[in-house]
Amino acid sequence: MKKDISKIIFAVVSAILLCLIGFSAGRLTYKVKDNCKTHYCLVKPLVYDAYTGEPIANAVVTNTSDGRTYTTDSTGSTDWIAVYYNDDEEIKLSTFIARTDGYKTTLLYMVCETGTEPLDGPMIYMFTGQSRDETISMVYSPSDEYSQKLVKEFIQSP
Repeated sequence: MKKDISKIIFAVVSAILLCLIGFSAGRLTYKVKDNCKTHYCLVKPLVYDAYTGEPIANAVVTNTSDGRTYTTDSTGSTDWIAVYYNDDEEIKLSTFIARTDGYKTTLLYMVCETGTEPLDGPMIYMFTGQSRDETISMVYSPSDEYSQKLVKEFIQSP
């Protein structure tokens, strides 16, 4: 009887150890990280013509974090988009790509702010051009304080 219990305990402990070793080896082999996004901010990108200030309808806006696309309405607005991030991310960036005929592709890096109300924005200004293959890049921050902090941190006064 004691031998049977010892065999059962040995089998259970061995199985647990094998599972732990297999899990650890899998994480190392496939470099699995815990990318659980715990928070989000809601944004509604607005697309405008950079020269006239008029809204651009039917522009396609891609959220690069999940690959989803949104089409602007007659006011240049998309649906609400949830931008997810972790608490430990120092800078919470989201990237959007806007494309439409007659305009250069616009790549917009948006700084997400935590604990804020849903944001009507970022504003994406598109420049007319013959080729959608030309790309314009810009950064949008809803807070002047964040922009000023970056300037002070990275640009030194003469």
